[in-house]
Amino acid sequence: MCGRVMLVVAGRRVFREYLRLEYSEENMLFWLAVEELKVEQDERRVIEQVRLIYEDFISILSPREASPLTLTYRYSYKASCARLG
Repeated sequence: MCGRVMLVVAGRRVFREYLRLEYSEENMLFWLAVEELKVEQDERRVIEQVRLIYEDFISILSPREASPLTLTYRYSYKASCARLG
């Protein structure tokens, strides 16, 4: 069940709203940006997306600095979902 929430737009929308209320929305936005980057084929667009991800989420000057834990979230999330079934 866990993984299915993130597979559909409506599930991501609900989860994003929850994160916004918990002051963690930037972590999901970071995750979504990285997921989009993974499927990009155009080298120029990849370079631009990486630059934007850095400026928006990683730089200490970022308006939406993501938590460093977000970088490992994907792995812990998958492990949690595997245990839950």
